Amino acid sequence: MIAIVPVELIASKIYLIRGMKVMLDRDLAELYGVGTRVLNQAVSRNIERFPEDFMLSLTREEIMGISQIVISSEKPKKKIGFTVKEKQKVYVKGTKKKKKPPLDGSFTPKAKKIWEAIAGDIQIKILNNVWCVHCSKVSSIGNLTGKIESRMLVLRGTCIKCGGDVARVIENE
Repeated sequence: MIAIVPVELIASKIYLIRGMKVMLDRDLAELYGVGTRVLNQAVSRNIERFPEDFMLSLTREEIMGISQIVISSEKPKKKIGFTVKEKQKVYVKGTKKKKKPPLDGSFTPKAKKIWEAIAGDIQIKILNNVWCVHCSKVSSIGNLTGKIESRMLVLRGTCIKCGGDVARVIENE
């Protein structure tokens, strides 16, 4: 399926620098749905396909001028990572241990041993903070399975919001 990009969106990403209309690598990468580094690597590997005036390096002053324009016009960026919405409980020495979530899924014996060594409150945070690429949101993992891959615990399951495949990797210390 081809997504059509509105002309207005493209036009808003064109800047006039040194009398030339240019687009920044980060904006081109966003339009193509790839990372800036990936786009620049592809251009570097295929430089013979591009005319000499395809790329130019900006001076510090030009970068500052563009940055001021971009900052005033671009919407707020999404925060990276996850935030815990519930308040953290204060743990005092001598309090009861938190209950661990039930282990409903299938785990290999070694994976089960590593998973059960993780504190219950940490297990809950891990299970409730999984990034789903299908619905582009933080979700919880269901239908949990666990096994050891490359000496790390890999938890696989499904997103409880959309049913897409999700995974978490926990490094083994």
